Amino acid sequence: MGNLLQELDYYIEKYNSEVDVSGQVSKAEELLEEFKNKYPLDHFKQMTLGEYALGRGGETYSWWIEYHSDALGSIRGGNAGKHIIYYSKNNEEWIYPTSQFENESAAWEKLRNDFVELVERFGNGDNIDSTNLLFRANMLKTKTLYLFYPKKLLPVYSVADMKLFLEALGVGKDRWINQKDDSIALNRLLKETIDQINQFAGWHPVKIMYFLYYTLKRGQHRYVKIAPGKNAEFWPECDAGNYISIGWDELGDLSKYPDYHEFKAAFQKLYYKDNLKKASEKANEIWLFYSLEPGDRIVVNKGTSQILAVGTVTSEGYEYLDHLPKHRHAVHVKWDEGFTPVSIPEQKYWAFKTVYELSEKDVKKWLGSFEPAAPQEGTDEDLPGVSFTEKEEAFFKRMNKVLERKGQCILYGPPGTGKTYSARRFIEWSFSQLGLGQSKEYSEICTFHPSYTYEDFMEGFKPISTKQGQVSFQLENGIFKRFCEQAGENRQVPHYFIIDELNRGNIPKIFGELITMLEKDKRNVEILLPQSKESFSIPENVYIIATMNTSDRSIKLMDAALKRRFAFIECLPNYDVIDEVIDELAYSPADILTKINQKLIEKGGRDRQIGQSYFMQSGEQITTIEQLKEVVEFEIIPLLQEYCFDNYEELANILGDEFVNVDEMSINTDMFTGQDDAFINAINNILKG
Repeated sequence: MGNLLQELDYYIEKYNSEVDVSGQVSKAEELLEEFKNKYPLDHFKQMTLGEYALGRGGETYSWWIEYHSDALGSIRGGNAGKHIIYYSKNNEEWIYPTSQFENESAAWEKLRNDFVELVERFGNGDNIDSTNLLFRANMLKTKTLYLFYPKKLLPVYSVADMKLFLEALGVGKDRWINQKDDSIALNRLLKETIDQINQFAGWHPVKIMYFLYYTLKRGQHRYVKIAPGKNAEFWPECDAGNYISIGWDELGDLSKYPDYHEFKAAFQKLYYKDNLKKASEKANEIWLFYSLEPGDRIVVNKGTSQILAVGTVTSEGYEYLDHLPKHRHAVHVKWDEGFTPVSIPEQKYWAFKTVYELSEKDVKKWLGSFEPAAPQEGTDEDLPGVSFTEKEEAFFKRMNKVLERKGQCILYGPPGTGKTYSARRFIEWSFSQLGLGQSKEYSEICTFHPSYTYEDFMEGFKPISTKQGQVSFQLENGIFKRFCEQAGENRQVPHYFIIDELNRGNIPKIFGELITMLEKDKRNVEILLPQSKESFSIPENVYIIATMNTSDRSIKLMDAALKRRFAFIECLPNYDVIDEVIDELAYSPADILTKINQKLIEKGGRDRQIGQSYFMQSGEQITTIEQLKEVVEFEIIPLLQEYCFDNYEELANILGDEFVNVDEMSINTDMFTGQDDAFINAINNILKG
């Protein structure tokens, strides 16, 4: 969706006709009053660790804001580490930042004081700094501040969601790009934007929150089929009570488990003790059930070929109904009125799955009565002007000195360290220094590969077809010769030629006699080209920037004459550009990449590292679990398989057993198609390992 403001009246009318959140708003007001009574700031100052943390059961502050107050915006899912301190029943120990504190008591004293500082400084219009433990705990700190100051913020806590909403409301990136990882600043800007829109006047913040999610993220809700017992034996009770339920009652209330890791450990002690694979599959099913969110669509099945009902998860979400004799795990659902059971083609795998995520395409094909999606608009982005960070400025000044001295340089380093991106950015920077806004006509790029030739680069005879259908040969200029001729016509402006993947080509053969002319003092010196017999020189305003991956150690095999003519600038992983915390994970891609690279350095040296660009899209860091899943599955794992030469023991040492099945020599793809929390747990194990 493009700018939501252009069709705002339409979407508001559509929302009001389809959704009634009066109940949620009333519930939100009750919860705010409850919070005010239970957790005033004076109580926070005296709060004990037992009153705060998850893991030992009972009502605690962490439980209250994560599991009891979804009507005020959800922070469910992910790892209990988002609360900074929690108790692990599986390990029978407190989990806290052990590198900073001797014990949990010292950690809690600091965290409690940091909570108080957060609330007081916000009330005075000030920000906390990086010494506060809550500085990067975006979801925790933002929801806490909303609960204390519900008139100053909105109940939206995900940084990725806030960015989405701001862009949809026409707020250009230039207004928040420098605060992109500050959830409080983003939330304030979002509220300021909403307050200026007349159509939202008088709306409760909770209604605004539901409107934004319903309108802008509705398509991301899941379709999940759930069997209410064998042959749907519990369906009558579910239908009458407006919920869907499943068994495994011995687990007790699922909200007592701090996170997926703790739950899975408890499940494996109770069920399928002799079949860990089956235990893992069923644990994932139950956690999918527990993780259902408001708006998710439930498809109730009986057997393998009948759908009894369809409904939508309500804001109450999950609840453990201990008054029921069986099937006590329940999720509250509003069932579609007037739905008639339908028969569908047999889905044999349903016989083995109580809870299973379906594709929207399949559901629509079976039922055929879903409402059409909202009209999609273009995606005109309001991009900020070109700007450069302090680190970029320093790097580009260094590059400029090298190019002025040598005339050409090679950016070398591990794959994904942004060498080509840095070359392009340098050209933008260079022309910004000269006050030239357009640099495309003064730059060119080519990529070397094993089939690349001197004829492609400089000049050569190429076959052409004549009118008579015969083949003849015609002398054609190559890309570099044409570029140099263009540069010679405008010698007042620098011209930059990028050679990507320099080491993949046969460099001496491609360059030929140009190797001599590359030297700075040979610029403008003419030579006679062997095929055209024309005079040729490299103008003094031509600069060559080449890139080279070092993962194959090819830099050591380069021709000595070529090495002498190029300056070499190493590009190592830049963790600063990917250090924004992914809210559900409570860690940043920089944390993940640092851990992986530490193991790769131990295994094969610094050349075998992985760069930051794998965790970036369109020049910006990825910010969602879904994006991280795709990066790990389709980019990181294939690269690591290549590094490890398909040695799955080495691969498991880097990624952990949850991603790699050493015995079967395979990747556990369930990590990418199953529950987010299972994936998050596997990533956390990498970080701990």
